[in-house]
Amino acid sequence: MEITSRELLRKAACGFLVQGHIHNMSGPLQILSMQIELLKSLVNRLDDDIKDTIMQKLEQASSQIERLRGILVSLSTSVEDTPTTLDLNDLIRQELNFWEGDLVFKHEVRKELQLAEEPLTFYAPPAPLNQGLCALFWSFVPALSKAKGSLKVQTSLGGRGPEVSLAFEGIELDLKDPFLSLAQELLGPYTDLKINPHFISLECLASKRP
Repeated sequence: MEITSRELLRKAACGFLVQGHIHNMSGPLQILSMQIELLKSLVNRLDDDIKDTIMQKLEQASSQIERLRGILVSLSTSVEDTPTTLDLNDLIRQELNFWEGDLVFKHEVRKELQLAEEPLTFYAPPAPLNQGLCALFWSFVPALSKAKGSLKVQTSLGGRGPEVSLAFEGIELDLKDPFLSLAQELLGPYTDLKINPHFISLECLASKRP
């Protein structure tokens, strides 16, 4: 059976980042374990004075569960070609979570996120969107990590649909990078993608379900 470049893309990324993801998941699990043990001791001496403390610890535990869930979602490869309603904010968050497997990108690259508060929904097949974004991030994350540069991410509702901009400091994109070519191939039917050495903008065109 023929294996396409699309199918290899995230498999290659997963192999490259697997050690970092193991590290990322171990932290939340350890925190959850400690919180659960603390809750056990609090429940044994429950009274009105500690109810607020219990709620606070439960919220902390829930937050770690959500973080772990996000990491696991970002590890999974979407192969669904059936169009469905997607949220651009969710796609960007999942991609950033996925690339936190690169521990230099996670800890040393300064990231400024300005995500729209409202849902940025559009209608498209998940597979090419997920794989195209993965290719797009492949084109700059390793260079940003090496340079310890900065990344600014903004999402908003544009004139034709949801849009995201990615601005870089400390690097220049190689416009002949094969990952950029792959991203254009995958995202082209569903987005208006514009690229220059310091900036990427993407506007989703399929904003309404037919």
